[in-house]
Amino acid sequence: MQLNAPHAAGPHLTGFLRSRGIKASQFDASIGFFLALHNRKMLPEWKHIEEAVAFLQGRCFSLTNKILSRKYFPEGPRFRMLDEMAGAGILDNFFGAGKNGRRDHARFIASLYLDGVHDHIKSRIDGRYSLSRFADALGLEARDFSHLKRMLDGRPRRLDLLLDQVARKALEKFKPGLVVLSVPFPGTLYGALRFARVAKRFGSRVAFGGGYVSTELRSLADARIFDYVDFICLDEGELPLLCLVEHVEGRRVVEKLARTMVRRKGRVEYFDHSGCPEVRLSDAGTPSYDGINPASYISMVETPNPMHRMWSDGFWNRLFLARGCYWARCRFCDTELRHIKCYDPCDVDTLIARMDAVSRGTGSRDFHFVDEAAHPVLLAALSKKLIKLKKKYRWWVNVRFERAFTPSLARLMRRAGCVAVTGGIEAATPALLKLAGKGVTLDAIATALRAFSGAGIMAHAYLMYALPGQTREDTVRSLDFVRGLFARGLIQSAYWHRFSLTAHSVFGNNPAAYGLRMRGPRGHGEHEGRRERGGPGKKVFALNDLAFDDFSGVDHDGFGAVLNRATYNFMHGAGFEKTAEEWFAGG
Repeated sequence: MQLNAPHAAGPHLTGFLRSRGIKASQFDASIGFFLALHNRKMLPEWKHIEEAVAFLQGRCFSLTNKILSRKYFPEGPRFRMLDEMAGAGILDNFFGAGKNGRRDHARFIASLYLDGVHDHIKSRIDGRYSLSRFADALGLEARDFSHLKRMLDGRPRRLDLLLDQVARKALEKFKPGLVVLSVPFPGTLYGALRFARVAKRFGSRVAFGGGYVSTELRSLADARIFDYVDFICLDEGELPLLCLVEHVEGRRVVEKLARTMVRRKGRVEYFDHSGCPEVRLSDAGTPSYDGINPASYISMVETPNPMHRMWSDGFWNRLFLARGCYWARCRFCDTELRHIKCYDPCDVDTLIARMDAVSRGTGSRDFHFVDEAAHPVLLAALSKKLIKLKKKYRWWVNVRFERAFTPSLARLMRRAGCVAVTGGIEAATPALLKLAGKGVTLDAIATALRAFSGAGIMAHAYLMYALPGQTREDTVRSLDFVRGLFARGLIQSAYWHRFSLTAHSVFGNNPAAYGLRMRGPRGHGEHEGRRERGGPGKKVFALNDLAFDDFSGVDHDGFGAVLNRATYNFMHGAGFEKTAEEWFAGG
């Protein structure tokens, strides 16, 4: 989890429930756990830790000069990057010499110090810890619930006890009858289960939802997870939550729940017979940040790259322009899932009213629109209305790099406050783009990026390698295309992901058609809309990534390191004199 702002689900669902007259409070366990850990009581050997946290929260700016002296914080291996950048003479280019530049430089140093604290915690206290997640390997590898159960029921470690303490304090404060936990990523699963167990011992009923649950637990057959949680809800949370509230209050039978799993007679049962219409995004109420203190969040500056800083630097109000993806045809994406395939845009007047209300509540005029991909028509309408109403907001969003993003639209977005976009290029050759179902060409991608660059909007690209049938030559050509984008200033950052075969994608549903061979059996579950893979008698827990062999025979294992090393250089304005082939040849 990022530590500069809460995940979008909490404020969104809190606002929705309150709009329906249901009493609801929220607590961000991620920042609560972080702050409970990063202090001198828990880590007495790190005597400046509280000052570092305060500085990254936007307080204690009087420490700027001390931090810049490089004598305030003890320096470990993490500071080698700072020394290398200083030796190359590029630090001043990133931070400048003014007051804000000096503060940013000091925050970079404080962030490196906290990274060192993280290394200490991981090596000396609990190897499962990471700065933005906890025990993520348990979530990533949780095909079977047994290991998770052993960790939950075994002797608690120091950080387990701290997490339990954070949960108890929150529960004592709110005294909830129903606890709803969003589990968006694998790195939040273990912590959510510990929180849930404390909540059940407290006497609360507990429900899980969120991206991880809706993706990984759709084929759930292992009922042991219900020792810790009462309900597991899939996809959009509004209707399932309305039905759950009525059920907990005794006004709705379990058979009339919406997209919800429960345990009955030792088995997992799935119910989706509410008889109620879905809640449209325009009718979901205004997100509420009541109970969220923006001043408690930290803004890490772990890299001088301006796009990477967008994710972790500064408090961003998170808001949906639309749910789902208006394209929803990429073959590698989980387009079977309703929260991807069911596109539901919000009307512009409602969006701006929500922006106004959220900004008043948090004091921040910065927004991250968390859409799968924002439609250019919707962005045009929103931009025009923001300009007409003279709204001064700053925002960024994920898009598809398509020709609809013309220079005039990009300039319009920039005038309306857009400072950055992110988007998936994925497969940077014509044949691979067609195979992946992206629906764009390399020329269209470059055209959109030129429009954004010309308007002064930064761009980050998501990239992919090891797609079905991808050859070494394909990968070299992809890197060459990306090299050209950096060299022309059309993108400011990029990241390569290795292709994974997922259960709810077009590739995953017919792997043989794309030259892939599944490892292990596949079967079908008994519940409508749920597919079980694993063979007869197998108690499936989590399932999304599928093991496979690529008939092409290409060994992709060494490609990731080359791609990331080259791209790291491109992001820092270096390495353009080498061809893509030279990067792969080690020249």
